[in-house]
Amino acid sequence: MWAPYWRCALLAIGLGAHAMAVTAQVPREGELLHDIRQEIGAVFTDEEVCDRFVERFDRAGGLADPLLLGYHGAVRMARGRHAFDPLSRLVHFNGGKAMLEKAIASDRANTELRFLRLSIQVNVPSFLGYDGNKAEDLALVEQKLKEMKDPVLKERIIRFIAVNRANGKL
Repeated sequence: MWAPYWRCALLAIGLGAHAMAVTAQVPREGELLHDIRQEIGAVFTDEEVCDRFVERFDRAGGLADPLLLGYHGAVRMARGRHAFDPLSRLVHFNGGKAMLEKAIASDRANTELRFLRLSIQVNVPSFLGYDGNKAEDLALVEQKLKEMKDPVLKERIIRFIAVNRANGKL
């Protein structure tokens, strides 16, 4: 007689725990996005920082947010830069590239994703053949720059474009 009530109670507790886990994941994803935005440059230059973000993204699991997926792809590409073996370098780079391209395909108008790809394409060696979207991404980023609400990101983009134009990369 009490079995149906226990089942309902256990189901409610289980759903409540699931809801708490989902709610707890949102701030963690927000924290991850905040942190990777601050450290994206260091990911490419410091192997320890890169490894720390590889672990954090791996713990986060399947990311539904295209922006986080794009940054995860960038971190994977950076991991390739720190690998010793040329085959490992290529595997990490191509895996990260696929993640970044998937993120952009799901949110083509996202200025930050397009800037992320642009900054990678400007800086990777040409023999990798990953430079086909520079003009398109630059045009979109410049067009949407006025609409950007994040002043730090906006300034970073302006500085990036100016420096790379002066160096002949754009």
